[in-house]
Amino acid sequence: MNKHAKQAFGIFEDGPVVTFVNLVRDEDIVYIQALDRNELVVPLYRRSADEGVVSLEPDTWDKEHYTSEDEVKFDDFSAESEVEFQLQPFDRILAGYDLKHGVIALNVNEENLKIIPDSPTSSSGIRKTIKQTLEKEAYKNKDWQHSEVNVGGVRQLWIHSGINQLLELVIDFQRNNKVTPFYQLADANDIALTDFFKLSIKDKTKKELLVYVGHEYRKAFLFENGEWYMTLPLQIAQKYPDPEILYSKLSLALDSAQVSDPDCIFLCGANINADAVDYLKTQFPDAVIDFMRFPQLVIERGEAETFDYKYLGQFALSIALAYKALYPEDPRFTPSNFLPARIIEGQKVFKIAWHGFLTMGAIFLVSVYATWTLLGANLTMRKTKQKNSDLSLEIATKRLEAGEIKKIRDDIAQQEKTIEAMRALLEGKNPWTNLLNLLMDELGRKPITWLSNLRKEAGKLQLTGTTTNRNHIVEIASLFEEPEIKKISHARIRNNSLWNFEMQVKMPVVDWVQIMEADMQALVALKERMAQFEVVKPRVPSTQPVQSMATITQASAQETPATKAPSQLSFQIPEIHLLSILEEDMTSIPHPVAKEYWDFIAAVKKGSTWHYRDLGTKFIQNNPSSELVPYVQWRMAYRYYLDKEYVYARQNIDPLMRNHNKFYPFALLLAARIEYFSGGKKYQDYYGILKTDYADHSLAAVFTEDLAALGGGAK
Repeated sequence: MNKHAKQAFGIFEDGPVVTFVNLVRDEDIVYIQALDRNELVVPLYRRSADEGVVSLEPDTWDKEHYTSEDEVKFDDFSAESEVEFQLQPFDRILAGYDLKHGVIALNVNEENLKIIPDSPTSSSGIRKTIKQTLEKEAYKNKDWQHSEVNVGGVRQLWIHSGINQLLELVIDFQRNNKVTPFYQLADANDIALTDFFKLSIKDKTKKELLVYVGHEYRKAFLFENGEWYMTLPLQIAQKYPDPEILYSKLSLALDSAQVSDPDCIFLCGANINADAVDYLKTQFPDAVIDFMRFPQLVIERGEAETFDYKYLGQFALSIALAYKALYPEDPRFTPSNFLPARIIEGQKVFKIAWHGFLTMGAIFLVSVYATWTLLGANLTMRKTKQKNSDLSLEIATKRLEAGEIKKIRDDIAQQEKTIEAMRALLEGKNPWTNLLNLLMDELGRKPITWLSNLRKEAGKLQLTGTTTNRNHIVEIASLFEEPEIKKISHARIRNNSLWNFEMQVKMPVVDWVQIMEADMQALVALKERMAQFEVVKPRVPSTQPVQSMATITQASAQETPATKAPSQLSFQIPEIHLLSILEEDMTSIPHPVAKEYWDFIAAVKKGSTWHYRDLGTKFIQNNPSSELVPYVQWRMAYRYYLDKEYVYARQNIDPLMRNHNKFYPFALLLAARIEYFSGGKKYQDYYGILKTDYADHSLAAVFTEDLAALGGGAK
């Protein structure tokens, strides 16, 4: 037993789900280091009897009979065999943690436990009872462990027999990955959960009920005078029970046990949500209903929103196991441990009796080891100093390079501003520069062709020139739109054929905006390439005092996280199909205004970042009283939202939220999304209004799907 463990890893198996918790102890303060969960392909205790525990050991390589035909060829690798090369889900959890620096605590399966209501008091009586309870072969092989538990003032004998499949999985991982973890605890679910819950009971005069609803493990525990008094099994067949079913089974269990309603009910487990808590509050009006609390744990301020009580409830048993492993000698805990004797004995360091020669040999070995270690430490120190000197020189060089890179990035940013100003000036300007560049490039490839006249008449471009190759006339005409060759004349000068031509073409229209967009994209690409050389500042450890979870929760409720988005910003929400839901009435709109509006719509649908903003702003300024202004405001806000520019999106959606008209629910939905992704808290109120006042609206399917992705987070 490790009495002073600094870390503990709690592993809890509940049917197809395995949860993992890493707790860190600093004196009397316990932190949550990590939480994880994973679903197994097949539940551990539902495998066939002949399958047993899945072996992860590699096959033995027969070197003598190996041939080149046995070699794996990548061309023969098929997609169907890919799954065989993947890590097991359980291995993916354990591989991310350094198990050798902590102790492991895991649960035992309920099916392998046998409970004797009245436990004998003597050791011989206990062994006799175990012998009578177990099969002869199981008792003879000593494949069993026992513990005495006090429930409601009655001592019970708990016997565990059979293979602990979860423990075998951890041992397989240890063998295959060559790690040496320390196994501290293997405990029953009921014992670990009730021991941990007793620590959080403040008023022992009240009757409290703890309800755990997981995937397969579902029970309720009654506490009186701060002690575990009774266990109430919950016969719930539904995989994800509704609040009504939970209340019905809970009431049935209380009535069957002839127990009055408790004063407090605390809920936890993977299948407990806010709806269940709210529904039980309506059915037990005189009782305090809430999620299970974890006052023993300290959570830093930055993680308080992530590790709230509702989220930690699904890891309650993993936390209870890990916490009990950190304090194995706490007198408040039941002294139960169902680890096999071979595991406990194999972890003991000193099992050799005292002998004089052993002491002398130990002194000699320690002296040799200390001398060798000291010499190695000196050599390592010299190498470290040399490496430190080299790194100091390298970091000085890197800082100079970083300064140059920052200067380049600043120049690029200034160039971007200049291009923006140039684009505003060049939009709609004459195309002569582009026209001359086009002609110069073409005539540069035709040195025996030249132009003698170039002018603009009546919106058309007139070209006059001479060439020695008649085909060049057609090639020059194909450069323009609507070419018209008016005249071609032939002449011979000194036995050389010359062709004089006159043509009329359409004046080319230059899209300066598109040209500038291409320049902008090139600059952005250059800026992104430069970003990888940016110097990353080291993270400064927090100097804020550690606070309890209750204090952090109260403080976080008073803060306004204006710059921090919620941690679950990655959920997928459906798009709002604008034209299919919100359609414009264009029957009474004048033609110039309608054309200006449709130009704006076309710009919104394209990828241009600035064009639709300019057209939308001009439309609102030119037509402030038009019926289409709300449509323009809503579409601009929605486009800003898609571009993740939430400040501008909020500015455009605010005018639509002042009037309760047909635009109001659309504006309310978009405002809720903007508020959520910008890190605000009002999105819960907005979704709550949509859920209560617009349940029959055409947008109901959209915001219902939003709420499902949010986990029903509306007020």
